[in-house]
Amino acid sequence: MFTVLYVPANIILALLLAIGLGPRIRGRGALRVLFFIPVVTPMVANVLVWKMLLQPQGLFNGIATSWFGVQLPNFLADKSWAMIMVVVMSVWQGLGYNMLIFSAALEQLPDSVLEAAAIDGPPAGASPGASSSR
Repeated sequence: MFTVLYVPANIILALLLAIGLGPRIRGRGALRVLFFIPVVTPMVANVLVWKMLLQPQGLFNGIATSWFGVQLPNFLADKSWAMIMVVVMSVWQGLGYNMLIFSAALEQLPDSVLEAAAIDGPPAGASPGASSSR
């Protein structure tokens, strides 16, 4: 179950981030560093941060209760929520690494490929704005 949720979420989000942090974005180096920090942070520190966020008296539940008057489920005690939260934490931790890999690959695309894509346009049935250029 973990792999079925983790792999697509990580790949899709990392690719979207890599595309979103293209060369035209100001401060993209700083943003890349911010997204990469969880990768180099020790796993124990990440787990402790997420534990403080997700526990019943944690930040997420405190905000939901004070702002919206909603009591969130106990993410760490419920089996179905615990698995989802482990996936979320794992995606958060690995996202920066995959984003850098995709970003480096996108930067290596020759201009001729991007020009051909602009001429050909998006494939039939694609959503508007599906083609991108540098």
